[in-house]
Amino acid sequence: MKLFSDYGMTAEWMTTKETMRLKEKYKLDELFTMAKRGIKLTHDETNQVSYLHHGIFNRLYFEHIYPSYVAYSQLYSFKSAANNDMLGE
Repeated sequence: MKLFSDYGMTAEWMTTKETMRLKEKYKLDELFTMAKRGIKLTHDETNQVSYLHHGIFNRLYFEHIYPSYVAYSQLYSFKSAANNDMLGE
């Protein structure tokens, strides 16, 4: 989880209550959980929020990508969304 801080994001464990609410509200079956707690990623500059899901770990295992690429691609997603918001898209 420290790896994400190297890319300008904060990764933190959500409480079991937060995780349960998120899964129920958005029907997130693919949300990664351990001990009934999910991981929330927050972009430090824009305060955008994302959540780790099983697809990330599938890519690490089956596509043989580095964890640093996962962090980089998440940062790219945050920046793309911020740019689209600024452009009014």
